[in-house]
Formats: sequence, C-alpha cells, structure tokens
Amino acid sequence: MSVTVLINGYGILQDPQNRFPDIFVRVFVLTVSQQQNVATTSSWTVYRRLEMFEQLSLSIGAEFRHLNLPPCPLVASANVSNMQVIERCRDDLSRWLAPLLSYPYVNSLMQSRSFIDFISAEANTIPAGLLLSQHFFPQAMHHSTSLSIPIPAGQANIGEMDVHEDVTPWEYVPKC
Repeated sequence: MSVTVLINGYGILQDPQNRFPDIFVRVFVLTVSQQQNVATTSSWTVYRRLEMFEQLSLSIGAEFRHLNLPPCPLVASANVSNMQVIERCRDDLSRWLAPLLSYPYVNSLMQSRSFIDFISAEANTIPAGLLLSQHFFPQAMHHSTSLSIPIPAGQANIGEMDVHEDVTPWEYVPKC
C-alpha cells in the first residue's frame, strides 16, 4: 500500500465575496493517489495555498522535533502572474516534500494529523473564487515528480472519502 502526492498544477484564487478584488492568492493543485489493493487505486485532488505548505512545515516540525525535518522553502513572495516563477515555486515545494516522504520521516508523517489533513482535507472540493485552474505543469504529466509514501500493511486507508477513480484534475469544473 502506498500514497503518491503530485503537485501538478496551480490556480489563482480571488475573494469570492469580491471584498478585495485586487488581491489574488496562488493555490497549487495536488493529486493524491492511494493504492487500495493490487488492482485498485483511489485518487483525489486537493488545492493548497502556499501558506498551507508553510503551516504544514511548522506543524510537523513542532510535532517531530527529534527528526530535524527540513523547513519549507520561503516562496511566499512568488509573482502570481509569472508562470516561470510559479513553476520554480512548485519545483521548490516538490523538492521540499521529497525527503519528507522518504525514510526515516514517512512513518512519522503517516501518524500526523496535520499531514493527513494536508493531503486529504476538502478532497475534490474546488475552492470558491478559483480562477485560471487550467494551468498545469506539462513536466508533471510527462515525468514523475510524484512522491511515494509506503504505508505499513496493517494500517487502514487514509479515510473514507468521496474519491473519483480515473479522473484527472482538469476534469473538475467549478459550478457557476
């Protein structure tokens, strides 16, 4: 059993109540897949703002001080309109996640409520105010930047979720 996390796209959030029409927030599209058995894999999509990566870093850093986890890269100042900057930001976040999702950290992370929430909370829920969700990283689709998390056989699945088998993230369309 394993879980794979792939940062394969981004969108831009605008305040859905239009209180702050000139403020936009970057959100990354993560595809998470969990192998259920040899023949079945469940997949879901989560949308995460940069601050959520930073919050995860602080939470797991405090929770697992003895592991000396690497800190999340400082990417909060990335320009939302520059695709190259956003792609570099995604690469930095992927490089940050990679060692977290390898031994010796992985067993601890799978016990962390913060980490489980990060990869599963609000699964398949498109954030209100999402704009430009069609921007996906072509490299993510052609070469694997996925991060595998082996789960001990005795552990249950992450949880019961409304997941969509064999649906790619760009098939989710906000309802107007």
